Amino acid sequence: MPYGQLPVLEVDGKQLAQSKAICRYLAKELKLMGSNPWEEAKGDMIVDYVEDMRSPIIRIFHEKDEERRKLQTQLFKEQQLPTFLKNLERDLTDNKDGEGYFIGDKMTWTDILFVTTISVIKLFAEKYNMEFSLEKFPKLSALVERVESSEAIAAWIAKRPETAM
Repeated sequence: MPYGQLPVLEVDGKQLAQSKAICRYLAKELKLMGSNPWEEAKGDMIVDYVEDMRSPIIRIFHEKDEERRKLQTQLFKEQQLPTFLKNLERDLTDNKDGEGYFIGDKMTWTDILFVTTISVIKLFAEKYNMEFSLEKFPKLSALVERVESSEAIAAWIAKRPETAM
């Protein structure tokens, strides 16, 4: 293991660590990148922003003090998450009026990473009794449906093992 931690992807006896490096490698191999350098950079920008959206969840999950966790959860629910989602809805709308994907004309790893992050937020919301809905963000909600209903992803969702956050 290159850094003594997971995840690690092994290809032809070589190991690659770090989640986003693995995702980018696989996205290139599977043709899930943008179609030009600008689209790739825009996708990377959105991925980094989605990771920023996920960061408070990690801090809350690891918070030992119950009162601090409650305050952090409230801040995330009422201020941080709505801001992230509003900005992502705008980014999606800027591309084809939000009727497709975050970049270009096809699904990319950017869309997939967003949808997996939404599934993590749903699990988080259940665990900490936090209401969560994309109702106020119809373009993002439709994107989740588009990605989850794609043939390969729908097949994986149907057979994947159930895991706790």
